[in-house]
Amino acid sequence: MVDPGETDPNNADSDGDGVNDYDEIYLYHTDPTEPDSDDDGSDDGTETEFGSDPNDDDDLPPNLTSMTIGILTVEAEQFVQIQTNVYETRGYARINSLLYFSGTLTLDKNALTVSANGTWTLDNVPYVGDVSFYNGSITVNASTGVCAGLNRAASLLEVIELGIEFEGFSFVSGGIQIAGAIELPEEIGAKAEFENLTISRTTGIDFVGSITLPDVEFADFPWGFKDSHLDFNTIENEFGGGGKISTPKFDVLIEQITIRNGRLETVLLGIGFPEPGINLDSSGVVWLKSVSGGLMDMAPGPPPLKIKAACELTIGPAIAGFQLITGVPEILLDTSGMFTATGTIYLFGGPDEGYEMSQIVASFGTPSSAEPGFRFSATAYLWKEVFEPQMTFSIDFDNQFEGTATGTFDLGNVDLSILGDTAGE
Repeated sequence: MVDPGETDPNNADSDGDGVNDYDEIYLYHTDPTEPDSDDDGSDDGTETEFGSDPNDDDDLPPNLTSMTIGILTVEAEQFVQIQTNVYETRGYARINSLLYFSGTLTLDKNALTVSANGTWTLDNVPYVGDVSFYNGSITVNASTGVCAGLNRAASLLEVIELGIEFEGFSFVSGGIQIAGAIELPEEIGAKAEFENLTISRTTGIDFVGSITLPDVEFADFPWGFKDSHLDFNTIENEFGGGGKISTPKFDVLIEQITIRNGRLETVLLGIGFPEPGINLDSSGVVWLKSVSGGLMDMAPGPPPLKIKAACELTIGPAIAGFQLITGVPEILLDTSGMFTATGTIYLFGGPDEGYEMSQIVASFGTPSSAEPGFRFSATAYLWKEVFEPQMTFSIDFDNQFEGTATGTFDLGNVDLSILGDTAGE
């Protein structure tokens, strides 16, 4: 316990005014046990920061119009100190020369927060003018520029007359970034979410997100649309989507169609067969569940055009409703001379519900490709988190080769790692 009038030996700043005890005693000759030595309403830290005399109650800090807290700069007509290191704004208030606030801001330099209750506006946004996006209580973490825990119902933001719901935002260069959902009319039956919505003084309003569309079935026609989605990224000027067209005999899989800068860039299509698939052998052990493929990076210039082909196979009898083994091989070939084949094997189910048993990746690149030579890697999940051996191997056109094999045993308190590697020509 520290007696009144005495400094705290365990605290370099006993009175918490932002000036350490040593400087108060030997540099400023102020009282290290009183935040406001001259009792003029401004603490010693503020006076020493802005050049007024902390021992003269007639010498006050200048009428500040700007104050920095963390990574935020707050401008206002006036700042009034209400507690040690705590200030309120008077008149207009703006954060980072971007965000305008209609009421009073409270800046707490101890907690590194900026808080208020009122309407928040970003003005002079290209194409839309002033954008008021929230009305309610907000607390911004001044060290990160992030505001979280907002009331979604208090959102004021609208785009093309559709409401935007969000629970937080963060300051980014030239504006703010929001993550949330778009309120679509109930009769549409769709759900729209966005990874981020950026409101900027330079580019206006940009979206990155997707719209999940409802399944559609036709009463007089045995076809339907399922798992459909639309993707949009106005920052990259990229739009697309995917889904599934269901027919009585098979499903047409639209894995991804992407248009970037007005050009078709990616088309990945496939066919899914009804359970259990198409039998590929006379004994009924191997079944083909789906095939897919298409073109990627079709726009001119780098990266090179890619051709993709994949399928899903099941092997063995069904056990408790799950296929014994499911394999998902994939081949990727690009015009630079790079060929890559991958394969993943699952036990008791497919990629969604099965146990991933192993993964194999093999690639070959011509001398002019980004990765010339042959490379091979394999990982076996024999017992996940207990024993997972891995192996890699590569050889280039100069006959230089290298390989590595690792294996880790983790048995609770016992962790044993095995490592082997080789290189040569």
